[in-house]
Amino acid sequence: MTRSKAAERRQERQAEKRKQRLTSLALILIAAAILLLVLIVLATRPADAPIPEGTLTRYEGISQSRTEDGYARLGDPAAPVVVELYSSPACPSCKVFHDEAMDGLIERVKAGGIQLIFVPLTTGSITNASGATRAMICATEQGKAWELQDVLFSWQSIFGNQAFTNNRLIAALDALGVNNDNYSACLSSPRPSEVLASAEQAASGLLNYIGTPTIAINGVVPTDENGQVINDSAGILAAIDKAIANAPTLSGDTASPTTEPTSAGAEAAATAMPTDAATATPVPTEAATATDVPTATLEATATSGG
Repeated sequence: MTRSKAAERRQERQAEKRKQRLTSLALILIAAAILLLVLIVLATRPADAPIPEGTLTRYEGISQSRTEDGYARLGDPAAPVVVELYSSPACPSCKVFHDEAMDGLIERVKAGGIQLIFVPLTTGSITNASGATRAMICATEQGKAWELQDVLFSWQSIFGNQAFTNNRLIAALDALGVNNDNYSACLSSPRPSEVLASAEQAASGLLNYIGTPTIAINGVVPTDENGQVINDSAGILAAIDKAIANAPTLSGDTASPTTEPTSAGAEAAATAMPTDAATATPVPTEAATATDVPTATLEATATSGG
């Protein structure tokens, strides 16, 4: 009789332990489900994605196209002076240059003196820097790269390290009128990676490349009388004006200038004299490459909001 009662107690204790384990497992599963639901809500809710005033009209009437390497080009491909911006939307120094120089660059594009090319890189420490750059590459295919770069640079000072969340990128692309299906097809294709690889190769082969931002004029990075690279806005605009003044005309037997960005900056620089633009303290550059992280897709259209 005693053995039977002891066996019953053992069975009861074992049953109680099993019950406790099942209860604990159920609680864990419930907590995981709640967490997943919260993450889904956060991932799908519209993000605050302000568009800077004037961005939607800033580039009206200016030709936007792509180079053979897939870089965004602003202006006439036959313009005599080719200005390449080796830049990244996640680079703080690039934002400084953009804010100070973009109006002047647009003026020169409108006047027909230059074609402006954005060579996209992923430097900078902002989370999802690669996603932002890839978004710009795919926006290039729909003629919205320059508007998007204005947006991305403005977000650096507004949102800091959270500037380039997927939801925010999606909302901005939607506000700019980017076609969802075409954008998603681009993003899932090899094209963004191919463009980035081309840009990185071009940067590595460019004589006097010092990180982002670096500006090349007709394939040559301008330097001052001391041989120091010029990358401040005033110095670059002065160097561009000199290049425009010295540019050959497109009449007679004069050869037409190249309309594609050159990746052979080293060869061109070997025969170029340093610019005599005024000496100015260069803007600090960004050289660190951001780690690739998930990029924004437009599978679900989001709208900007709070």
